[in-house]
Amino acid sequence: MRLPSTSLVSLAALAVALGATPSFAQVATVPTPASGQPGAPSVQATTPQPGQAANGSATATTKTAIDGSPVAAATTADDSGASGQFLNDIVVTGSRQGQTKFRSSTSVSDVTAAQITQFTPRSEADVLHLIPGIRVESTAGAGGNSNITVRGLPLASGGSKYVQLQEDGLPNVEFGDIAFGNNDFWQRYDYTVDRLQAVRGGTSSTGASQAPGAVINYVSKTGETAGGRVGVSTGLGYNDKRVDFDYGAPISDTLRFNIGGFYRNGEGPRDLSYTAENGYQVKANVTKTFDNNAGYIRLNFKRLDDRAPTYTSMPFGVHVKGDTITGYYPLDGYDARKDTSFSRNNLTFPVVNSDGSVSQGNNKDGISVRSTTAGGELHYDFGKNLAIDNRFAYTWNNGVFSVPFFGSLTNVSALTSGANPYTVTTANGTTYTAASARYANGPNAGQTVAGNAVVNGNPTLRTAMNNMNHWANDFGVTGKFDVGAGKVTARAAYYHYNQTINMDWQWNGSLTAATANDPAMIDLYNAAGVRLTDNGITGYNTGFGAFNRHYDLNYAGNAPYATLNYEDDHVSLDASGRYEFLHASGDFFQTAATKSALDVNGDGALSVAEQNTYLNSGVAQKIDYSVNYFNWSLGANYRFNGNTSAFIRVSQGHRANADRIVSDFPGAFTAAGRLTDIGRSVAVNPVTQQELGIKQRGNVGGFSYGAFLTGFRSQATEYNYDLTRPVGQRQIFQRYKTYGAELESQMSYEHFALNANIVYTHSRIAQDLIGNNSGNTPAATPDFMFTISPSFNLPLGSIGFTYLGQTKTYTDSSNLLKQRGQGIFNAFVYVKPVEPLTISLNVANLFNSWDQSGRLDQASVGDLATTGSLYGVAYAGTNRAGFGRTFSLSASYAF
Repeated sequence: MRLPSTSLVSLAALAVALGATPSFAQVATVPTPASGQPGAPSVQATTPQPGQAANGSATATTKTAIDGSPVAAATTADDSGASGQFLNDIVVTGSRQGQTKFRSSTSVSDVTAAQITQFTPRSEADVLHLIPGIRVESTAGAGGNSNITVRGLPLASGGSKYVQLQEDGLPNVEFGDIAFGNNDFWQRYDYTVDRLQAVRGGTSSTGASQAPGAVINYVSKTGETAGGRVGVSTGLGYNDKRVDFDYGAPISDTLRFNIGGFYRNGEGPRDLSYTAENGYQVKANVTKTFDNNAGYIRLNFKRLDDRAPTYTSMPFGVHVKGDTITGYYPLDGYDARKDTSFSRNNLTFPVVNSDGSVSQGNNKDGISVRSTTAGGELHYDFGKNLAIDNRFAYTWNNGVFSVPFFGSLTNVSALTSGANPYTVTTANGTTYTAASARYANGPNAGQTVAGNAVVNGNPTLRTAMNNMNHWANDFGVTGKFDVGAGKVTARAAYYHYNQTINMDWQWNGSLTAATANDPAMIDLYNAAGVRLTDNGITGYNTGFGAFNRHYDLNYAGNAPYATLNYEDDHVSLDASGRYEFLHASGDFFQTAATKSALDVNGDGALSVAEQNTYLNSGVAQKIDYSVNYFNWSLGANYRFNGNTSAFIRVSQGHRANADRIVSDFPGAFTAAGRLTDIGRSVAVNPVTQQELGIKQRGNVGGFSYGAFLTGFRSQATEYNYDLTRPVGQRQIFQRYKTYGAELESQMSYEHFALNANIVYTHSRIAQDLIGNNSGNTPAATPDFMFTISPSFNLPLGSIGFTYLGQTKTYTDSSNLLKQRGQGIFNAFVYVKPVEPLTISLNVANLFNSWDQSGRLDQASVGDLATTGSLYGVAYAGTNRAGFGRTFSLSASYAF
């Protein structure tokens, strides 16, 4: 992909500025760091230091903006000393206004390193539970592939369709729900991150592309003050080791830097017989500031090379009362809180590529990603009233998604006898029927498998992410003008991005023992002794249907946008608009493929499974179409006094579908690649939102508090596709209506602090255009979610816990089966025996509870009974269960 000409201008400007000393002297005002201490790593967290606010908030109201420039809080005499310090944080995500949360008409939250430490996350997505309104199905593990949404917006399939993840204001991939290339693959939280800032609703539609629901921004440290930290952590009772570091400092009065990262190695919290996690990240930036606080120029770099598993469904027993699951328990030999169906007996396997060649897959890869980002930022003030800024990043992304999916359960008797035994018809028309089963490997290799043995019939999914490169450039001009007693801030900007999606999907049908602890592959034989499978593989490219899929797609977007803000002593008014132009090009091979015979192992003979190989048709479908749409947002904030303000906002945004409409909506494209009527109807998803909120802070009886209460409504139209759904309707055409409220609050009294977030969501499928779920609650959507985090500072340390809870949910959008509500406790204690050294003990899921926050594979009590009959219990279910109780120990040294 050719770099746009704007990149050459940006690179040249950065090179000149960093390579030469400006002719004017620098008089820098060093801003107070936004967080009192370096950040914590994502998996084994270290802890905040004594003296830092127990709630993790910095007490300074001056912040470093996302661009690294000092942004002074707009304070008045009546609000500068008020409590509720988190309302004084500057909004930097999707904004250049320099407004505090208290004065802004948006819903904005910051998550600090201390808060993340207290929560004890075991995956990247776990961190996002701390953001009000964000719903995360985070049980996939450290590799990613989590499902993320906000305020009841649709989560009809996988990924993060309406929520964009960013690093320092730009995404690593433009679309959060790229199938088997989600946005949480490409980001890691570590010591280099100062904080997370999330904008929900409203201005996320106009402040970013493809993010009508929310933008979550990882804000990096930039070395304003000299200091660093190195930390080591280890799992207790499981093999998971990690080293983190960060250091930043001024080099001179006008030059500073920050560098850090992590290395990890181990199995992770689940019982695996091989090293599943291995990788590192290095992030660095160098900042050159200009004279008289006129701005800065910065170079950014990141290298991520990481491998970690992503877990799929696991079996467990359930207790049922009426139409509700009231409890969970481990099955004999399988505890879904710590075990897994991943196996050293199912690591390596052959795959057939789109061109008919053969290569080797390895499930040890899990989600393996390699991401390199080079970018820069420029901000320059032409006096007090005019400024320009530019931010750009080129990210080279590639990797592998390789996972044995779990499901489609049956037993050996059903496969080898009865009314519907396993049959396969080869490319030459010969049909074979299974009559017996033997273990293909493992300690019982060659032995007959008992008839009641449970078999996992889901495929092994290997997706090669050949090229997921992303380029983005965001240029803007900002002017400020006095109007009467107030000030007007106007900004005109232009955002360009280019996203490549080049993938090969190689999904082999397979049969595996549905047990824990290195389950073996299972081979089937007919009555004549002919083997019908190859080491458990039933066919090549046969998983979830018959196809050999290849994408080579490119999405180029251009978005001119503008904001207009008026502010005086009491009122803030703002309006913003963004016009999106998106052009899609490239080609893909149709879903339909041809059954063929291919000597996969090269031994000169054709096995039955090799004669059940699907090659693509060889005819590529072109895409060459454009869509455009307008996003807008209007908001107002009124400050009653220095401690109370209220806001209102209405907005409309859109989310363009990318790869999710390729192959999966037949008839969407003409032969020339243009959109048909069907294609136009599913290409863009509109979202409208309304918000009304109040912000309050103060002191009552020695208690200092801050609270942010927002009521919200939304209407969304969802066109999507869930390819991994084994039966039923895979296309999704639904309209959603949602209303609710979210509370973000902080309170402190002497050494005690409390953070409490409570979210109420009433979400309904207003219309199901092709299904029967109209009027139902979307799957896995609770009415209430809670995150409550008390902590207590001690002379030599701190102690606290986080409670993460939710009320009951439906396992499926058919609303035939409910799951009980749940609550998970995480806890921490740390001590500081000497000044630079901190030692901490963290426990996730303190009471070893069942974490079933996601949807189940079963949609009814009858489905539970069917699954239970396979395992010899009344009822059983399968889904991505969360980890049970895990302990970690860490030590960090500050310098």
